[in-house]
Amino acid sequence: MKSKVIYLLFAIFSSCKFPQLASPETMDLLFLLRLRDQTPDTRLTIIYDGKSFESGTTIDFGIKNAYSLNSFPIILKNSGKLPFTLNETDGPPYTLETTSMGTLSIKADETVPKIWPAGYEQKVTLVILPDAEPTNLWNLKFKISSPTAVAFPFGFSLFSKGSTGKIMFVSGASSIPADDGVLSYIVNTTSGTLSGKQQIQVGNGCTPARLASSYGNKFIYFTRSDSAPAYLKGVSINSDGISSTPLANSPFASLVNISFLQSIPNTNRLFYRQADLSTAQTDASTGDLSNFAGPFGFSCGGSIRFALSPKGDYIFSLPAVSATNDTQVFRVEADGSLTSTYLGGDSNPSNRLTLHAKSLTNDYLFSAPHTAIPGGNNLKVTSLLRRKLKSDGTLDSVDKDFPLTTEGAQYTSFEGHPNDQFFYLGGVISGAPDQGVIQIVKHDLENGNLTPIYPSIKPAASLAIDSIKISPDGKILAVATTVQIGSCASSACVKKVHMYKIGTDGGLTELGVTSIPSLGGNNFAIEWGAVSN
Repeated sequence: MKSKVIYLLFAIFSSCKFPQLASPETMDLLFLLRLRDQTPDTRLTIIYDGKSFESGTTIDFGIKNAYSLNSFPIILKNSGKLPFTLNETDGPPYTLETTSMGTLSIKADETVPKIWPAGYEQKVTLVILPDAEPTNLWNLKFKISSPTAVAFPFGFSLFSKGSTGKIMFVSGASSIPADDGVLSYIVNTTSGTLSGKQQIQVGNGCTPARLASSYGNKFIYFTRSDSAPAYLKGVSINSDGISSTPLANSPFASLVNISFLQSIPNTNRLFYRQADLSTAQTDASTGDLSNFAGPFGFSCGGSIRFALSPKGDYIFSLPAVSATNDTQVFRVEADGSLTSTYLGGDSNPSNRLTLHAKSLTNDYLFSAPHTAIPGGNNLKVTSLLRRKLKSDGTLDSVDKDFPLTTEGAQYTSFEGHPNDQFFYLGGVISGAPDQGVIQIVKHDLENGNLTPIYPSIKPAASLAIDSIKISPDGKILAVATTVQIGSCASSACVKKVHMYKIGTDGGLTELGVTSIPSLGGNNFAIEWGAVSN
């Protein structure tokens, strides 16, 4: 019996086919394949333009104009073996370090899960505004909390080719013939002083000209409406950056009695008001004007205060009725025409909206309201109101109120820095005497929140801030101030231009000041010029 069982087991095993042992060559190949498969448990990869970039590398986005808004779609991929969890306990799951005054923000194209499975891909868009330095570099670290706490560093570089001239245009009225009209000055960016005065537009000691620029401050336009003949004139900034040449087809004698003049970004059009609203196309090569659109006949009362979207797609104006708190929104169409899309106010009827500034990197519109019906010195601005501009050109109700100071200032200027990180308000604090004041406000690109920087800046011997202009390279803030208001002797009537260096934190350091002879009054305009890219 025992022999039969042994025979049966032998028959079964002999009928089975066992794999043969691998040859030494096959074993070497398997060993090498295992060595090559060293995918870590946790890894983050960036995919851009069809290429994969691992942690520790820098992605070069090429050359763009200084302060030109750029969007770059990328994919963040969990390329490790295990799922990981984003570290969101202390804010966004990334940190950003840079010395650039430009900006970089990250916008997710879809909902971002907290846990990313192995192989998961998240689509995001990098929104970048380079500053005017040759190289802009941002170092980002994406933070993972589990299965182990780790940060994956990446670099993003963008080169800018913008260049800034050293010429400034000043418009003011003076009883001294050589100081009347529009003057050009050479700017010393180290000392912050103006020199080399040249008279390029003669006035007659009356209403100062309106100034506007286009194509990155390559062309400067100004009006003469204080006496006949009234017209619009333009100059082109020369390649030396310190001189200008009159445009071949100016003066544009058909454009008369202009009470407002400003360039519409991206659309490359001038927006102006001759009783009603109109636009004109500017030529990128010659600065010539054509394709005039309008007048549109929209009701905008006696106001000359308008704000433009940095993308050039919307115009915001004050209401037609001075006692209301309305804002009127116009969409700028491709042909330069304007379409009224919205007329309404904020939710608080006591707020009289007087100034507007539009963010570039998000959809928020910020407004400075007066707390009383305009009249005398009771125009006290105590906060900034935030509303979202929807895709159809309408505005949401006020969703947030950002307090300013308790100084009771009346602000007449509201300018945004090209990198969209800071806003600057210029105005006056009533007193004996009055005091000009500049308020700096930080803008959070991620959530649209505003934070005033205290204390405010009070230029010495200034009774009011007439206008503020940021240089095209974003490095200097020029502030036109009033020293004396009302009638006075010619020798005593003086305006001043204060020059401030803008720090990476938006703060101001005064560089210098230049006196400008003037008849007084509150019409005192300045504009920077820049070399063509």
